[in-house]
Amino acid sequence: MNNIIVGFDFSTGSANAVDLTIDIANRWHSDIRLVYVKKDGEDETPIRAEIERRNAGVEHLLKDIKLEYVIREGKVSEQLAMQAIEDQALMIVVGTHGMSGFETNWIGKTPIVLLPRLPFLFYLFAKILISAKIWSA
Repeated sequence: MNNIIVGFDFSTGSANAVDLTIDIANRWHSDIRLVYVKKDGEDETPIRAEIERRNAGVEHLLKDIKLEYVIREGKVSEQLAMQAIEDQALMIVVGTHGMSGFETNWIGKTPIVLLPRLPFLFYLFAKILISAKIWSA
C-alpha cells in the first residue's frame, strides 16, 4: 500500500506531524492513515467526532490523496507498528513533546520504543521544531 501512518493524540506535536504529513503525502502521492490509540474503555464517539471535524478542515489541502483514520487499543508503540506493518506503509510519522531525561526530552518515549521494531522509514517532528498549525485548528 502507498500510505503514510501518522500517530496522533490531539497534542500540539501530533497535530504538527499531521500538518507536515499532508505536505509529504501530496508530494509523494501517498494516502494518509491517522492512528489514534485509545485507553481501555475510552469512548470512541467524541474521538471520532473530533477527528472528522479536523479532517474536514484540511480536505481542501489534499491533492488526490485520501486522509483516513483508525482507532486502536493497546500500547501506542505496538499499535503504531502493527498498523504500519498491516498496511505495508511507506513510513510512520509522529510528533513528540518529550517525557523525561535527555533522550526522551529530545524524542519522546513512543519513538524510542518504535524505532527498533520498524523495517521502514520513521520520521519524528519535535514540538519545539515545528510551528505549523493547520490540523490543530
